[in-house]
Amino acid sequence: MMRLLGTLEGEKEALRFYSFLKGEEIDCTYDPVPSSEGTYEFWVVHEDKIEQAAHWLSEFKKNPNDPRFDVKEHPIDTEGVAEEEEKEPVQLRALQMRQRVRSRMPLTRLIVIICALLYIWNGYQMADIAKEDPDQEMYSLTPLMTDLSYDMPTAASRAELSKKIFSEDRIGNPTVWDGLYEVVLGWPESKGELDAPLFVQIRQGEVWRLITPCFLHGSFLHILFNMLWLWMLGRQVEERTKKWQYILISLIIGIVSNTFQYLMSGPLFIGYSGIVCGLAGFIWMRQRRAPWEGYPLQRGTLIFLAVFVVGMVSLQVASFFLIRFQIANFSMNIANTAHISGALTGIVLGRIPFFSKGGV
Repeated sequence: MMRLLGTLEGEKEALRFYSFLKGEEIDCTYDPVPSSEGTYEFWVVHEDKIEQAAHWLSEFKKNPNDPRFDVKEHPIDTEGVAEEEEKEPVQLRALQMRQRVRSRMPLTRLIVIICALLYIWNGYQMADIAKEDPDQEMYSLTPLMTDLSYDMPTAASRAELSKKIFSEDRIGNPTVWDGLYEVVLGWPESKGELDAPLFVQIRQGEVWRLITPCFLHGSFLHILFNMLWLWMLGRQVEERTKKWQYILISLIIGIVSNTFQYLMSGPLFIGYSGIVCGLAGFIWMRQRRAPWEGYPLQRGTLIFLAVFVVGMVSLQVASFFLIRFQIANFSMNIANTAHISGALTGIVLGRIPFFSKGGV
């Protein structure tokens, strides 16, 4: 795995320093930074050379014209490349070298494919329900939803779930945990809802429900938004961690964010956004604690995602007060608890050396 060394300004200076490092037998490459014209970031192939390379970078920045750095330029392929390849632009050769050591991110691709297939499958089931009973509630649950959602009542009660959760009168004998949000919203009349059973199916051994809601999505825009963010963030984490680390990070974030969302809103929530926010939090922390790992996520991207989450939470708070004081029936169907708990979990994991690039 390659480690980010630092940056230099100017193509001539970058090539000069690169040639010097090759002369010092420090395998490296350098790439142009897309967001900053004329800036090049250096990557060192072997971690045991990072301290030596960092020393020379510091010296080079002090005086790029120092005679110590006057060395013959070396081709990128030290094992011998064709003469015509040596004439290729420096940027192209550097990008080609980095591409050869870069992972193909198979796990991120697999997750995207799984989410897409489940979205199509769920869509077919919804269409079948609509054909069989055109008067059916638009929120009726598909078999896939009842099997993969976080928790459900016992199988005998599933037919009553939609009627129970989407009915106007939710007070009475609680058979489905409807979340703390609804309890607080209807307090004190709703305090009996606290007696509803929790983790019904999970306690019966259906532990896959802890993570499977992440792979379900309700609309095309929902899955498109989440998969674009996963493609951006997941690839970066997968490229810089071991495969099992990436899987474990995603599982921990998913389980924690799903559990908190279930406690807050009940069993009906879906989407990968909790893990997406967790990956963003993880990357943000790794950038702060280990910038040499080279996560290229721009600060503006993190700010955009943070503003989006804060905006959704603000709308949720406004919705709560509007409904609580019977001003307007403005309801939100956003898993804000999953977003916040996922981001915080990612930040915590990003502080643990076990999940670092060189972790065990």
